[in-house]
Amino acid sequence: GSTQIGGFGSDEGNLVSGHNGHAIDLFSSANNIIAGNRVGTDVDGNAQVGNFRGVALRDSPDNLVADNLISGNLDGVYVVGAGSTDFLLTGNRIGTNASGTAAIPNTWYGVNIIDATGAMVGGTTETDRNLISGNGTGVRLGGGSDHVVVGNYIGTDITGTEALGGTGHAVYVSGSRNAQIGSSADGAGNVLAAYRWGVQALSTSEGTKIQNNRIGTSA
Repeated sequence: GSTQIGGFGSDEGNLVSGHNGHAIDLFSSANNIIAGNRVGTDVDGNAQVGNFRGVALRDSPDNLVADNLISGNLDGVYVVGAGSTDFLLTGNRIGTNASGTAAIPNTWYGVNIIDATGAMVGGTTETDRNLISGNGTGVRLGGGSDHVVVGNYIGTDITGTEALGGTGHAVYVSGSRNAQIGSSADGAGNVLAAYRWGVQALSTSEGTKIQNNRIGTSA
């Protein structure tokens, strides 16, 4: 644990592209920071040079993925396993170019969370917000419990006013318990627009709460 890949300075990020497997893969590894990288694009962040999966966290708790460009892969961010707890995803551009003005899709999912617990996708401030647009599905919560998706732009450009879309769901809850999509707190509502579907929660997704979002509109 306690590895840092990239950083928050303008010249600290890595370019990790063109791999047949996971570009960044943490397995059973805790308290790491993945920040400021370009994963699946060219160095300018304007063209696809994809990986199989961009960032994979497998049975890895307490990790921060922040301020990255993760686009052009099959899966953007892949979090899997009961050991993946209390994961934080903030300030990323997932499925777009570096400027957030055009799509460079992750073909399957922008964010794909399976059997994990306590993921936080976004937050209530502008710097916490993820831009998750142009992908197959924006965010999938598949199994596990207690995930929170708040304050994100899912399907728009960086301004929240233009459609970049996606081919599947903006948010798809498939068997995850007690998921929170938006909330009544200031800044916690998501914009969910221009995907084929807004939010779908299957009947196995007990306790899902969908609150204070803008679905099918601009910010």
